Amino acid sequence: NMNVAPQGNPKMLLQAYRDAGGGGDMTGDMLLNKLPIVFAEDFRPGDYRRVIVEGGNRLLNLWTGPDIRPSGNVVTTRDAALFIEFLHRLFPVAEERHYFRDWMAHAVRYPAHRINATVLLRSEHGVGKGFLAETLLPGLLGKSSVGTVALGDVVGTFNDALVGKTLILIDEVYKNPESTVNTRKSIQG
Repeated sequence: NMNVAPQGNPKMLLQAYRDAGGGGDMTGDMLLNKLPIVFAEDFRPGDYRRVIVEGGNRLLNLWTGPDIRPSGNVVTTRDAALFIEFLHRLFPVAEERHYFRDWMAHAVRYPAHRINATVLLRSEHGVGKGFLAETLLPGLLGKSSVGTVALGDVVGTFNDALVGKTLILIDEVYKNPESTVNTRKSIQG
């Protein structure tokens, strides 16, 4: 039947199941009845459920959290020595370092809370901004929740770069300072 999407076609679903090594007395209709059908998409940072049941409807949560989870163990200064050293290198001024530490802790602990503050990193090459943007923050917030974009990607009516993100890193913001300030204001709301 050409009117049925492949994921809703019992024969195609059974074939995919068999191709993936599935066996037994399973039928396509049995497989189809086991699948949670979702009616809409939503973006719920901090909610680790992939399918959210709300008022009889099933919603697909587009937010994907980080692979790491809190262990519940106490972390000592010694445990975090490399991280603290990294922050010292990135933020030599104690007040700035503490602000960023608190900002980042809030972003990790409360991903659904919008922070109406912009952290602006400006430093010499090789200090660690790339490591922060490409490894540390995606690891703490979830790879799909962090996006690195150019300033032009977030200007205008269609801000596709912002969809499904809890953190946007705008590269090279110093090329046009006035445009950067106006763009930050429009994103922060």
